[in-house]
Order: sequence, then structure tokens, then C-alpha cells
Amino acid sequence: MEFYLTSFGLHNPYIKSEIPEHCVFPICSYLSNGIDLDYTSLLLGQEYYLDLTAYEFINSREKEFLAPMANTLSFLKSEGFLRLVDVQGMVAENVIQLKQKVESLTKHPEVWIQIFQKQWRTVSKEFSEFHNLYGTPSKHFLNTCNYPVYNYLYSIGEADNIEKMAKITNLLNGKKVRYSSNEFEALGEIIKPLIAQILINDLVRSKIGKPILDWDDNESYYNELYLYDWQRENKESLIHSESHKLFDIIIPSLKPKNIQEVVRFIQKDRAVMSLRNELWSAIENNEELSHAWYESFTNRVIKKDLNYKNNQKKFRWLGIILNFLPTAGIVNAAIEVGKNLSEDAIEESVLNNFEWFYTLQNEAARRKV
Repeated sequence: MEFYLTSFGLHNPYIKSEIPEHCVFPICSYLSNGIDLDYTSLLLGQEYYLDLTAYEFINSREKEFLAPMANTLSFLKSEGFLRLVDVQGMVAENVIQLKQKVESLTKHPEVWIQIFQKQWRTVSKEFSEFHNLYGTPSKHFLNTCNYPVYNYLYSIGEADNIEKMAKITNLLNGKKVRYSSNEFEALGEIIKPLIAQILINDLVRSKIGKPILDWDDNESYYNELYLYDWQRENKESLIHSESHKLFDIIIPSLKPKNIQEVVRFIQKDRAVMSLRNELWSAIENNEELSHAWYESFTNRVIKKDLNYKNNQKKFRWLGIILNFLPTAGIVNAAIEVGKNLSEDAIEESVLNNFEWFYTLQNEAARRKV
């Protein structure tokens, strides 16, 4: 599976001002020494595409907090898992159509305004957190403000109009559903860069034929854009969301700690596919990923994957599994089953189903050696 990692703000004809420091780079995780790619998301594919300009910016080391991500991208590229895309050229060739689509979609901006309001409530705290951790002190306002509003004021020569900035921001923070003609016109202009960015991402998707891997808060924009498209579905978005729940909340001990672990995982086709299949199966069966779900899953591993043997043999997997089982009851059951188990007893068909589990267990065990 291959994905396009999105970035924000580059090549967007509706962005007129300087962009915040939290733009450009794709989905990420915050670390003590900077920002890196989100490893959980990387487990879902085996090749990734990124805007060439975004790659060059990240690797320029202009922003010290992006050093971990620069190292990760360079490693992925050297290992053959990252391809660079000329998004600037794509936009230049299609800029007229892009603007036509943006203007058409924002003629009746009510639904987009609602999505924008919901998104701002989500990301406003995240932007403040970002600035506190990594932001340049002099860019506090740029990094924490409602950027589309600032960009709009900049475009009409009122970037320094703090009163107007506050008025529009308060308007978006409120629950008002009826706007004056001036308010409605302004909000329509404010959201154009956001709609343009979603369309740019979709343009790249259509050109390279790969699904998009974007921030969760943009999902509603894509859902609205694809509402009448029979060929588009949100399967990848659902799998991505569930993977975060699995590795960030339920079994964080199995989440890769560095890009080398990620690469060793995605080099195995069966590992990636078995993880995707497990997540999609849970979604289709309306199973909520939880600690109870994980207990059931590990019980399946014990029952189906490990065969009882009468003779004592050395084995590798049980000792690893015991470190990640959620309850003492399962541990006791595993001990009883595992006393006489052998790695060579694993059936090929079962191994295929749980390849992701074994591979990540192995990586976790390597850290302890």
C-alpha cells in the first residue's frame, strides 16, 4: 500500500502571508528533541510520496525542531520507501481549474464554515502546545492565531487590525448561524485557502493514483468533497484512526521507537497486510478497539498460533508475548499452553494472520537485549 503524505501552505494560490511554523511538514509526533513522522501511520503502508519542496524545506535544517523528521525522511528515501513529487508543477499546470473549483465550492460556504469552526476548536490548543514546545518566540502570534483569518486580513491590507482579528475569531468561536452579508462574504474568503489545499491534495492523489494520508482534523473536508463521488470512500481514514487507537492507547509498548524499526516492519508485506486486515476486520464487525478487544485477540493468538506439544522444547515467542499480555489470567493461560511450545509448530496460515503482532513483538524484544 502506498500513500501521499500531505503538507500545508506550499503552492497554494490563496495564501498571501507568511505561514506559521507548524505548516509544511506532514502528520507527525512530538518528541523531546523535536518533531518526527508519525510512526503509527507509517505502519499502514510500504511506500510514501511527499512534495519535493516540503522535503527540501524539512531537510534544509532551517527549523531545528524538524531535525528528527529530516533524518527519518532521508532514511526512508535511502531505503527506497520515499518518492518525491513535483506538486508545484502540478499546481502550476492546473491553477486555473483549481481556482474555478474553489470559487464554485465557496459560493455557498455554509457547510465549509461549520467544518472550519469545528476544526478550529480542535487545533487551537494544539497550535499553542506546538509553539510552547518548538516555536520561535517572535512568532507567537503567527503560530497560535487563527491563521486563515490572519491570511485574509493580510490580503486586504489589515494584518495589524487586532480588533477586526478578534471580532472574526470570536464570530467563528460562537454558535451564530445567521450572518450579515459582510460577515458571510468575509468568511467565504477566509476558508478559500483551506478548500484550495484540500483540492491540491486531491489533485496530487489523482495524478499519482495513491490515497492521501492527512491530519485527522481535515477528514470532514474530504468527506464533503467526496460526498457525491461513488469511487471515493473513507476506508483509509478509518484504518488510520483505528491504528492510532491501537498503538497510542491500547498497546503503546509495541509502537516503533525509531525509523529503523518501522522500515524492518514495512519491509515485510505480510506484516503490513495482516495489520491492515486486522484493523479493517474490527471496523467491519463494529468491534471497538479496547483493552478487552486486545485480551480477546491475544487469546486467539495463544489458541490458534501456538500448538500444544508433549515434549519440552525451547521456544522464542512465549517469553515475548508474556511482556505484552494485559491480564494475569491470560498470562497464566499462556504459561500452561506455552510450557511445551515450539516456534516450528506455527502454522503458515496462522502466521500470516498474526505476522504484524510477531514482528512488532520481535522489535520490542530487541530493545531489551
